[in-house]
Amino acid sequence: MMNLLIASVAAVAVSSVAALQPQETHAPAPTEAVTRDTRISGEAIREDLAILQRVYTELHPGLYRYRTPQEIAKGFDDLEAKLGELDLIKNRK
Repeated sequence: MMNLLIASVAAVAVSSVAALQPQETHAPAPTEAVTRDTRISGEAIREDLAILQRVYTELHPGLYRYRTPQEIAKGFDDLEAKLGELDLIKNRK
């Protein structure tokens, strides 16, 4: 059940992030190509997770219809813990 919650969080956030970004007439050129081998810093992942949580809690109209605020917060905490277990957000410089 928690995996479904995490997947739902990710899907809604991805579609909602655009609403918080200023609209540009053209996409900025990437500074370097991102591949599946690209390492993302732990800090960048933490920042992305914080944005995901903010977007989800501020924009989802029915977020607390079937889950309490505590359950939603626990889902985000569990997601961060799982990323830590995968050694993705450990202190890396």
